[in-house]
Amino acid sequence: VSSSSERLLLKSLGSWIGALTVARNRPRLRRDLDLKELLLDAYSNGRLIAVVPFVSKVLIPSRLSRIFKPSNPWLLAILRLLKEIYIVPDLKLNVKFELPLLTKALGVEANDIEKSDLLRARPAPVRDGNPAFTAIKREAGMASPIRSPSPSSSPVHSRQEAFVSNSLS
Repeated sequence: VSSSSERLLLKSLGSWIGALTVARNRPRLRRDLDLKELLLDAYSNGRLIAVVPFVSKVLIPSRLSRIFKPSNPWLLAILRLLKEIYIVPDLKLNVKFELPLLTKALGVEANDIEKSDLLRARPAPVRDGNPAFTAIKREAGMASPIRSPSPSSSPVHSRQEAFVSNSLS
């Protein structure tokens, strides 16, 4: 799903599915649509840019539900996985922004959600050419975009690199 019109169609479909199921207190069967597995598969196969907004749109109508409140184990498990995806480095902002939108719609603080540990067991996505990740320019021969500060580095540059290093760990 590479075009924005296809992603918009998926978001509309997610809203529709959420309104017909979650908002009406009707659980979907996992064999029909497993949102958690869909997110995990999207992470491994480079489809986060389409799947995260779709899942978010499916879950937003849960604010109208009596069953699917944030304390519901099914919903909480998906929120925890979205939190883990949220902290993946170099993820584009439009993908990251879905978690704050969803938590605001549900009346939950994103900081109160613990991240899951499900992505660790999955193969890491290829980031080059992946539309869900920002492109990082690397110097020739560099394996990592983070460099050790050289003695001639400015103090501002050193602080920025320290901030990035601490954010990634």
